[in-house]
Amino acid sequence: MANNKKNEQFILASHGSLATGMKSAIKMICGEDERIEPYDLDNYESPLHIYKLLENLIIKNTDTNYCIITDILGGSVQNALLHLAVFDNVIIVTGMNLGLVLSMLLDSGDYTLMEKAERAIAASIPAIQIFSKKRILKELEEYEKEDGI
Repeated sequence: MANNKKNEQFILASHGSLATGMKSAIKMICGEDERIEPYDLDNYESPLHIYKLLENLIIKNTDTNYCIITDILGGSVQNALLHLAVFDNVIIVTGMNLGLVLSMLLDSGDYTLMEKAERAIAASIPAIQIFSKKRILKELEEYEKEDGI
């Protein structure tokens, strides 16, 4: 799957309306991107219905490389769409979040979709953090010691 942005399609698939909300957030930050298509389970009978629609799309567009990004590992949407990975031009990424999707869309390097996904996942992991009063006060204390404040 060589990198060619015109031949890339990002399918966002989720429970509820998360995929459409994700596309909306991306549009707010980056503007319209015709490579993104949301599939919200709210709008379909079942995950199998989404699967069949995407399978037909992939079969008709063999020159397009698809990255299907699902919301949660082991969820019904991801489980149904996972079977699309049998196509050479499809990869499935799970754990959809805004940072992950933006990293993939904005990666301007000459990378395949698989490489973009790997890079985006690696960049997303450190961005997942827990903050609490105790942690913030400890980090502030360490910062003040380092700066001699």
